[in-house]
Amino acid sequence: MKKILFVAILLLGNINLLPQSIRIGFSGNFLVSNKYYNYQFGPSLIAEYSFEKIPISIKATTGIYFSELNNEYLPGYVNYPFNFGFSINYFPINWAIEPYVGIGAFYYSNSLKAGGMPKIINNTVKHLDNTDNNFSLEITGGIKFSAKTPVNFIVEVSQDFSNSRDLVTTDLKTQTIIERKKINIFNSMIVRIGLLFQI
Repeated sequence: MKKILFVAILLLGNINLLPQSIRIGFSGNFLVSNKYYNYQFGPSLIAEYSFEKIPISIKATTGIYFSELNNEYLPGYVNYPFNFGFSINYFPINWAIEPYVGIGAFYYSNSLKAGGMPKIINNTVKHLDNTDNNFSLEITGGIKFSAKTPVNFIVEVSQDFSNSRDLVTTDLKTQTIIERKKINIFNSMIVRIGLLFQI
């Protein structure tokens, strides 16, 4: 254990000596794939720490989404999730245009609310259970344009993988639960378009 700790301290010390750059910026985020949503979009703030001698960056992102759930599955629901997370990105090409792949972990604080009267089908209604917050694994592929200049234009696509949640169907007449079904409501594909500024 002491050897592992010593090696970790040594590596962190060496990383601190490497040339690096810090960028801050913002992005607009748009949902492109999740059957449980009619739409989802929102802004994010980004801080990126890039190493110049190794093709890796560490990115911190925080933002909020504005969304409405699909009436076919979850009528009457809106959601305004706040998110915060970190990702590690790898840049295989060192050039003016740099593609990259990354993996990250995010925390989502959900704000699911019924936007109106629930849809009644055959004397039953549906609602979500256990949706206060969730953790998500994110896999990303993107392109950084003008990578060697103080201002970078980024385009990326991310796929989130999260824990499933319960979709509960209740009989209105008897007030009993007749079905509890696991659904992957938070597994989304997102496109981000943004700008980063070197500081």
